[in-house]
Amino acid sequence: MSDQPNSGNNNSNRSPGGQSQNNNNRRPNPNQNPNNRRPPQNNQGPKPQQQASGSAPGSRPEGSGNSQRRRPNRNNHNRPRNPNAQPNQNNNQNQNNGPQGINIERIYEKYLNLLDQHLIARRKYHDLFYRADPGQKYKLERNFYNTMNDIRDFESKLAPEARELFEKRNNGLNPDNIYTTNHEIP
Repeated sequence: MSDQPNSGNNNSNRSPGGQSQNNNNRRPNPNQNPNNRRPPQNNQGPKPQQQASGSAPGSRPEGSGNSQRRRPNRNNHNRPRNPNAQPNQNNNQNQNNGPQGINIERIYEKYLNLLDQHLIARRKYHDLFYRADPGQKYKLERNFYNTMNDIRDFESKLAPEARELFEKRNNGLNPDNIYTTNHEIP
């Protein structure tokens, strides 16, 4: 075989003498016949004809950036929007809005955002309660109570109509009385 270490190249194109037909190693093999080597590229062969602009065929001129013409986007997903256009209000009113144009989806989304912030603050406060230094513990406790107060303020500042819709959405399920009714428990 050869004196070179195996490069991890498992080519099935090995010649009977152990020499690789397609030698991808970086160092030349001293046992290889020098006549089988590929001659170095010295750019002595025929050159392709240059275009009038001085660039090779199929290449772009230097500094032109993206000079090819772009195909028009037939789907118009990224078309510019008219800032003065009015949104389709019929679909929004039927789906998201309650009476007097209250958007319950937006209210509930804001509530869930506040609730997520509170849950994260509560988890951090309880996880780090015994490991935090006093300053960090004070900050975690303050953040915990601030997020709780934000949720309470949000619920108290809702308009009465919005609060009614919000309560239906948040606590809309009837209480489960199956167990108590089956076992005659009040």
